[in-house]
Amino acid sequence: MDPCKMKLNPGDICPCAMEGTLKFLGQPWNIMIIGTLGNHTELRYGELRGRLGGISHKTLSKRLRQLDDIGIVSRRAYPEVPPKVVYSLTEKGMELHSKLLPLLSWAINENHPAAKVEVNSET
Repeated sequence: MDPCKMKLNPGDICPCAMEGTLKFLGQPWNIMIIGTLGNHTELRYGELRGRLGGISHKTLSKRLRQLDDIGIVSRRAYPEVPPKVVYSLTEKGMELHSKLLPLLSWAINENHPAAKVEVNSET
């Protein structure tokens, strides 16, 4: 539904504005990547993949590119041999991480069934 077609009272927040955000966050691994990078200053690719556990190389590479493209994740390559590449959250990514923490705490503290869902999808 187009947000401008909704009938809102003054002060109401249009829920349609969340649709894109929820689609983005709902993609497998995005929240886990943001959460993992948010727990560390920076991680190399292999370290990040190891901490996530179960994510394929293809999926992690794709998600990191997408997160980098929208300014959530920063990719820094160092001119070394062998090549060294590290990933970290940008300021925008750190802000998103801080906004996700209360939701995660709510899910865990309320023993919400959604907090127990396993990530199985590689898409």
